[in-house]
Amino acid sequence: MSDHSGSELDTVYELLSSSRCRHLMYSFLDGDAASVVELTQQVAEWEQGVETEPIAMSLHHQQLPRLADHGMVEVEYGEKEDTVRATAGFERVQEVVAQVSAVEEEDGGASSPREFFDGDEAVIGHGEEITAESNLESGGGR
Repeated sequence: MSDHSGSELDTVYELLSSSRCRHLMYSFLDGDAASVVELTQQVAEWEQGVETEPIAMSLHHQQLPRLADHGMVEVEYGEKEDTVRATAGFERVQEVVAQVSAVEEEDGGASSPREFFDGDEAVIGHGEEITAESNLESGGGR
């Protein structure tokens, strides 16, 4: 951790203080890219009971721009799907993010981000694949 400047650590701790930003950062510990839909579903699973539409709005208008402004991610807007990629800025603080994730997992605060992503498919809890159809069938929220 001695390789980090004071302002870089201030920034990462500020970002980690927001649960949604923190969970977004956790999702990049095992992979460098995810779709906004995957990230929305992941946050909805962690927050249990929160509808996906307000989460998607929050990610688009608050958390993702905030992370991008601080050089942690880049958002690539596509015709069919938007993709979020971790940047070199995130790689520099990845160790700190991993340590915070481990502490939160030990405390039982949130589901492990590693439980959510299994290879290229988004899964919940016990390996159930998330699709638009399954999301609608389960009530359209979580």
